[in-house]
Formats: sequence, structure tokens, C-alpha cells
Amino acid sequence: MTTDILNKLTTTLEAQGKAELKPIEIETLDKDKFLQVVESLTRMGVKSVSQNDGKDVLWQSAHLLHKKGRYFICHFKHLFLLDGKADKTVLTEEDFNRTVCVASLLQKWGLVKVVGELPETKKTTLTIIPFKDKSNWVLKTKYSMSKPKAKTEQAETVTE
Repeated sequence: MTTDILNKLTTTLEAQGKAELKPIEIETLDKDKFLQVVESLTRMGVKSVSQNDGKDVLWQSAHLLHKKGRYFICHFKHLFLLDGKADKTVLTEEDFNRTVCVASLLQKWGLVKVVGELPETKKTTLTIIPFKDKSNWVLKTKYSMSKPKAKTEQAETVTE
């Protein structure tokens, strides 16, 4: 995360009176660990039941943010705040506690190493789906990481 992005998020959180609820920085990940963490995060979140078919649904709580060689475990609301949606986004202490819980578990499992100390938090509700049970659930996310379009894709839109 660049300093500009950190400053933007810090300013937004301070304006909401929540400066202490920052994303959790982790040490650099190689490609394999990065992919393992991203996949694991899809199976960690808040459980609900689909109103349509009664199937179990898991809403992913945290995401992995990688900017300029730095890595962060962020709640999806952190990402909304970075996208400039501060007027519609309220990051709660419960959201932050869940993010810390996720980072703590990832560290316990040897997938990440947190930079510094994890903040003290209260207990929170978090559902973790074992990989073998993943197909029995509907996995959903409220934030989608977008990838920039390749230059070749952009160039193909030119017409004569």
C-alpha cells in the first residue's frame, strides 16, 4: 500500500473517529503463498442462509491487498473506503475484530506473518469452511478486486 493510500485511509478513518481500525500489514508473500491466502480468505466470513433455496451462504469478510510490494489483510469495508465510498461505508469494531481474527488464524496456520503485534480485540463470530466442504456452500463477496485491462485488450477496441 503506498503512503498516499495509507494516508487516504487513515484520514477517512480519523474523520469517522476510528483511526485505530487500520488494515493488518503482513510480510511479503511469494506467489504460492499469495494464492493460498487469497483462496483461504474466500472460505472465511459470515454465514447466512439463502432466502431462495435455503442453501448455506458464506460472505467473505477479509481480502488481501497488495500495493507496491506491501501486503495487508483488509476488511471489505476498508476497500470501499479506499474507493472513496466513505459516505456509504461504516467500518465497525466488529468488522475490525473479524479482520484481526482472520489475520491471527492465517498466522497460526503458517500462511502469513503479521508485521508488528496484532491489536487486542473482543471475541467475534467467524465461520471457516474446510476446503473439502467448499462445494457444499455458496461463497459470496461484497467487494471484487478488479484487474486493470491489458494494453492489448484496450487497443483492440479501436475501429477504422
